[in-house]
Amino acid sequence: MDEREQTIKSVRQHPLGCWLKAICTLGFYLPWWWMRRLVVTNRRVYMRSGLLSKAERSIPLSKVQDVTVRAGALGRMLGYGTVRVESAGALTTEIVATNVSDPGGVRDAILSQVR
Repeated sequence: MDEREQTIKSVRQHPLGCWLKAICTLGFYLPWWWMRRLVVTNRRVYMRSGLLSKAERSIPLSKVQDVTVRAGALGRMLGYGTVRVESAGALTTEIVATNVSDPGGVRDAILSQVR
């Protein structure tokens, strides 16, 4: 990220799901949750993950074609859901972020930068 690129929104998975998984796995899930992040900037949308080996998937905003938000009944009540970002020319969904806090806000942040 250069000095002209500004972060618009940065989210992690919803903490409720994290704590339930952390309790069930005796805390081994926490570092994985902490290192997984979806970021919207004024130039691109990217998802970073990984603790030992890092992975990043990035889509320039000019290539974003569709942003889909999906939330079940519990997710709507607690404020989390799945965000899917598709780019022009891709055969499959490019970025899938599950259990994201404020998925509607993420969608709105992406679409406000695309227009």
